[in-house]
Amino acid sequence: MNHRTNAETFEELIGRAHASSVEYCHLLLPYLQSDQLSESELCDVGFLLRESERWLDDARKEVKAKKELISRILSVKITRRCIEDDSSELRARGELATATPDVKIRPKLPKAGTDEYGQLLTWLGVPAETIGDGLLSVHFKRMSEMLTRMAEEGKQPPPGLVGTYTDSNCVFRRTNNNNNEPR
Repeated sequence: MNHRTNAETFEELIGRAHASSVEYCHLLLPYLQSDQLSESELCDVGFLLRESERWLDDARKEVKAKKELISRILSVKITRRCIEDDSSELRARGELATATPDVKIRPKLPKAGTDEYGQLLTWLGVPAETIGDGLLSVHFKRMSEMLTRMAEEGKQPPPGLVGTYTDSNCVFRRTNNNNNEPR
């Protein structure tokens, strides 16, 4: 009996779904190139493609949500393992990939026009006369990068933030011993 690993099974399932969607599009090509489809048929094919596009977009969103959930769970597991055993490697290794935690500090930004917002912009060096005109705003991603650096350096977050939270995910990389794309 052939015993397959979960990784092999998952890779095959994902590969089949991808191949089916690509094959579906390739099967349509000769019909479209033949110029023999009536307006009515083209209308129906166009409608079906629109519906397929919606389905694939919904599927993409579901896949992304599951990947992000697994990423958060795995990041916490790796971090716990490394806290319990400080000689432990800060990554997980699978048959297909490695996963490395990527922990960021995220800001809870105050609303524009509030006293807290003014405190934050003042701390960032924005002149008082510019704060009230709404010309400048805080870039969430850049503020997150700055907060993460500050936390790594043991510094306190700037005044005016409503708060911060930790966003723990993993970065997945294909292992070198498996250079093939999913089947």
